[in-house]
Amino acid sequence: MSKINRRDFLKLGGNSVAATSATGGLLVTPTAEAAADSGRTTLPYPANKIANAKSLSVNKPVSFTYPDKSSPCVC
Repeated sequence: MSKINRRDFLKLGGNSVAATSATGGLLVTPTAEAAADSGRTTLPYPANKIANAKSLSVNKPVSFTYPDKSSPCVC
């Protein structure tokens, strides 16, 4: 396995980006709808309190279910 130095790595990466952009391989233009929705995230799951910070202990897992009773979780 041959080693590559930092200068050669940057040359290779720059040449790859230049070649890809010259051929239009990864040219992505966002639509107006995608730009409008990019800052908004709505999740269907409600926020639930798992435990008080004062009641947590180091290296002691807390078991709970989320988002429903049939989905076990450990934190």
